[in-house]
Amino acid sequence: MRFIPTSTERQNLDDALQKAYEAIYLRRGTALYECVSDLPGLKLVERSDFSYHKRCYWYVFREEAWFRRLDEFEQGRRLMNDVTNTLSAHSFIEISTPERGCVLVYQHNPSEPKYASHFGKYNEGTVISKFGMGHIYEHAPENVPHMFGNYIRYFKKTKSRRRKA
Repeated sequence: MRFIPTSTERQNLDDALQKAYEAIYLRRGTALYECVSDLPGLKLVERSDFSYHKRCYWYVFREEAWFRRLDEFEQGRRLMNDVTNTLSAHSFIEISTPERGCVLVYQHNPSEPKYASHFGKYNEGTVISKFGMGHIYEHAPENVPHMFGNYIRYFKKTKSRRRKA
């Protein structure tokens, strides 16, 4: 687990999101994430359609068969409220150093490892993640708003073992 210190970049993200959250509640969701796209250290990868169920965990796990079998409520409930057991049950192991393609799990409290606050995919020193219902960005692992947590854990998919009949 790695601690993420406070930085100017993180504070700028916090400030931009705080100002812009009002827009989504006023049904102007596009404005919410357009202001974030202009911040240094964030590169827009893919625009969002702002669907409620398409959040950070959807982006990270959308190609996993087990994830697609869950309804929208269960996707979020299992991953945000029991991340360690959910990932373990689907052949993910925790690793100490990030590797290309691994899953980053952001958390607030290291003493409660089952709760997640954000997910991303690691890619050669950067992370690609979806900011809530907003767009998908490439950014440094530590360049996330404080609401995503101050700790990062890394999980790698292992090959699932098939039982021989």
